[in-house]
Amino acid sequence: MVTLDAYRVGTGAFFPISTWFHSISRRTAREHVLRISLKEGKMDIKAMFDVLERLIDKSKVAVLANMDAQATPRLRWMTPALIRGRDGFLYALTAPDFAKTAQLKQHPEVEWMIQGPGLQEILRVRGKALLVDNPALKADVLEALGGRLGTFWKKNPDPSNMVVLETVIEECCYTKPMTDESFTATVR
Repeated sequence: MVTLDAYRVGTGAFFPISTWFHSISRRTAREHVLRISLKEGKMDIKAMFDVLERLIDKSKVAVLANMDAQATPRLRWMTPALIRGRDGFLYALTAPDFAKTAQLKQHPEVEWMIQGPGLQEILRVRGKALLVDNPALKADVLEALGGRLGTFWKKNPDPSNMVVLETVIEECCYTKPMTDESFTATVR
């Protein structure tokens, strides 16, 4: 179960969020408390995930940042997806023999950056990446990604040679650079 509270930056005030409640079965056994830091207005977690879904639908791609074995940052374009009913997770596909797979096993901390057209909106999603080799999850991710995997299939033509990159979302930072608005949602 996920317990939701909202925290207004600078006020120390907590208030319940009644508009969104989900049980996330794939989380670790401990209960997570969601605290939403609000800066420049209000945005609840449902609105934050709506922005994530909308930007993924518009842009179709995102930049994934992770660390290599020498703790050097690495950036790469990826094709992310959300799966209905699995809120709190961001998905992509990779191959077990790609360099990022070994890097993620050693350093699972990642950050995604998804932008809207003209850089009017930018969403950064930070979390821990898990490599999951589960046929049912692979099928769900393939369905969610649809036909957006042309580059992946060119680099990895064997459909049996793939694993799911599942990012457990820990924080989302949504920015509108032109209006200087910024919102952060943190999952603990």
